[in-house]
Amino acid sequence: MHYFEKAIEIDPDYADAYLWIAWVWNMLAGSSFATPEEATAMVKSNVAKAFKLDSTSVDVYTALATSQMFYDWNFKSAEKSIEKAISINPNNADVHMWYANLLIILGYPKEALEQSEVGSKLDPMNNGLKTNYGINLYCVGRYNEAIKVFQELLKIDPGNVVALDNLPLALHEVGRYIEELEAWKADYSTYLKDYANVFDQGYANGGLTGALNLQADSLVKKSKTKFILPFEIAQLYACAGNKERTLEMLEKDYEVHDIGLPTVLRLPIFEFVHDEPRFQNLFHKINLPYKP
Repeated sequence: MHYFEKAIEIDPDYADAYLWIAWVWNMLAGSSFATPEEATAMVKSNVAKAFKLDSTSVDVYTALATSQMFYDWNFKSAEKSIEKAISINPNNADVHMWYANLLIILGYPKEALEQSEVGSKLDPMNNGLKTNYGINLYCVGRYNEAIKVFQELLKIDPGNVVALDNLPLALHEVGRYIEELEAWKADYSTYLKDYANVFDQGYANGGLTGALNLQADSLVKKSKTKFILPFEIAQLYACAGNKERTLEMLEKDYEVHDIGLPTVLRLPIFEFVHDEPRFQNLFHKINLPYKP
């Protein structure tokens, strides 16, 4: 952030600097380091400044699409912006990655995987695209392939946030519970080390379910004094099979306007609450038709 702001001091008309400030705020909001409310104004204002300076840039239209997708929950506008970005440069790998994300949100995981594969072929050494590919594999139910992608990423990039977050979810789906527990512990000791970590204590008293419920309960308490995205808690309760607390946390995720909520609702880990009216109502609230 510091260097992007210095770039603007040197050249106030440098559109890319505004774009990257917006991306930093996206990362902060998606990682519990800033509230979505704090990030919204900063993202939208910086994207608007970039668009005013350069309305022909593929990167500007990509950023505009993500702003519409995650902050406005205006998915039709986001799709138009992505289509515009692709028309400007169909060989931009990042555009295909974000198009894949939008297609997941809209309920088309197979088409999303196709877009993710296009992006990966265009930029095969890009770890961000690899993690996106892993998520798409997870969303279409190809869990073992997703696990392999996440594990390979963590070998070369042990701090990869997306791989750390999603590996335990994929392991859970195939019943590799001991590995899942270790993956949760690795996630919290690497990326979420400032949060309570009581997995071992919970496991000693109640196995994996006990570990996940206790960790989630500890985060609920901690969230009273420090902002934590409710989704972080919801996924723990979901893996523990705790339906009521999962729904409660997803509803709170909506209340704080978690920018990741549209994607979160499509994750396979929440399939066990698909029949619940409270879950289906969340789709209505974020301007999406419910599509199992």
